[in-house]
Amino acid sequence: MNSAMPENLKGTVIIVDGVVHISETLAQDDHELLSYLSFAARKGFSETKWHSIKEFAEFFTKNKKAVSESEVQKMAVKILEDAREVGASDIHIADYGAFTTIQFRRMGMLEEREQLPEGVGHKLLSSMYTTMTEGADSNFSKTERQDGTLKSEYLPADVQSVRLHTEPLQADMAKDKQGTFMAMRLLYDVTEATGTLEERMRTLGYTEQHVALFRYLSTRSGCVILSGPTGSGKTTALKHAMESMAAENRDKSYMSLEDPPEFAMHLVKQIRIISDYTDERKRATVFRAALGGLMRSDIDGIMIGEMRYPEVVMAVLRAAQTGHSIWTSVHASSALNIITLLSTMLTDYGIREPRNYLCDHSICSGLINQRLVPVLCDHCKKPFTEVVKLPEDDPERLRILPRGVFNRMLEVIDTDKLKNVHFKGTGCEHCDNMGIISQTVVAEVIATDYTLLEYLRNNDFISAHKHWINEQNGKTYVGHAIDLIGEGKIDPTIVEKKLGVPLNYDKAFGQYSFNAADLARLSGSGGK
Repeated sequence: MNSAMPENLKGTVIIVDGVVHISETLAQDDHELLSYLSFAARKGFSETKWHSIKEFAEFFTKNKKAVSESEVQKMAVKILEDAREVGASDIHIADYGAFTTIQFRRMGMLEEREQLPEGVGHKLLSSMYTTMTEGADSNFSKTERQDGTLKSEYLPADVQSVRLHTEPLQADMAKDKQGTFMAMRLLYDVTEATGTLEERMRTLGYTEQHVALFRYLSTRSGCVILSGPTGSGKTTALKHAMESMAAENRDKSYMSLEDPPEFAMHLVKQIRIISDYTDERKRATVFRAALGGLMRSDIDGIMIGEMRYPEVVMAVLRAAQTGHSIWTSVHASSALNIITLLSTMLTDYGIREPRNYLCDHSICSGLINQRLVPVLCDHCKKPFTEVVKLPEDDPERLRILPRGVFNRMLEVIDTDKLKNVHFKGTGCEHCDNMGIISQTVVAEVIATDYTLLEYLRNNDFISAHKHWINEQNGKTYVGHAIDLIGEGKIDPTIVEKKLGVPLNYDKAFGQYSFNAADLARLSGSGGK
């Protein structure tokens, strides 16, 4: 069958809140119904509920009523208000045709919020994009990738801005098999980090070693480059670095260049990129031109929101050569991998031997990588000592502490610290029943020197890594996370998923090659 709902089922079948509701006007052995239910089950909708003819008519009318443009906008505002009320950082709306799901990301974790019936999701997304955003295309298209920023009149209290991004979505349950996914990033006015550079960075979760390195880097010219996945707190760290430097140096001019600005920054002149281009090359050209204008604006310190394009990377490197202090970000998997990423970008752009630019000590001054991980609620977290009392094959124990995580944790946590290890509880009144209360940074911060950059220039990653660890007493973001696990602040099972590598990765990687026994340890099947 066509995976879209057959015509003769329309008006007698509807999916609401993950349940397939069916009118008794249909025979239970109707072949089209059975085929459709089989398809729905494969998509995760296996629960069905039959209704009498009268009951279904009332239920169907309630859930299929026409929604006006103003009602859709009210619905959108209500979703935003709900997200703000619970402190969500992101809203995910996925229109699958037959239904639409809404999820919130809180403390880095996605949770289901509600489902909308057929047709409502498309109206919601279309209305939000065409009537509630600025800097967007005039028309919403579910077949194109689109970006926009919510107009200020629709922002909830304490929310600085909301960025929208849409992607075409395969939707087998839609008539045309086309759906839409919209991600909305909420950026808040308020922050708990205030004061000096040191005070702000401590509040964000950086270690004392990190804080000292941030202070050193704040005195340097050249580029300080932050990296990490989406939602890792890069922009927040940049904001606090820039604000604190501007506050401490009132005789200097600090400016930022962003597309678009995400946070309001005190004492920093924020230059907004004016571009509604969907073509990446055109956006890159506009960004590069804006940076050129910035360099003619008598500045001392610059923040570039993100180096997305090779044209911008080259412009930033040239700006660093003039002795300016530049703080920026990229998406890279580790601090040292920033050089590899940028080198690849520039090579693809046609730059020969890009590491000669990137690995100049006057240009590249700092490399940082970070993640955000959930902090446990002290009132309901579960102690390791209680969890291990459960039988090894107990489902609850395996849910909280899978065998692989257990074996890897034993390898990296000192025996005398195991008593401090805790896991996420079921939630309580102190944490809004989440089991977690906030997020904190796990990071690696590198102040480059001539030796490290020379290794990276020669593409000798292993020697660069050894120099950082052994000579500079460096610690990876994984090592930072292990310290927090040993302090009972974060859940090893949850955190390992956030890190992107096993907890014992650093220990295995310390030999700079993996044998069969090492791989067994990384999987958690081997012993110490």
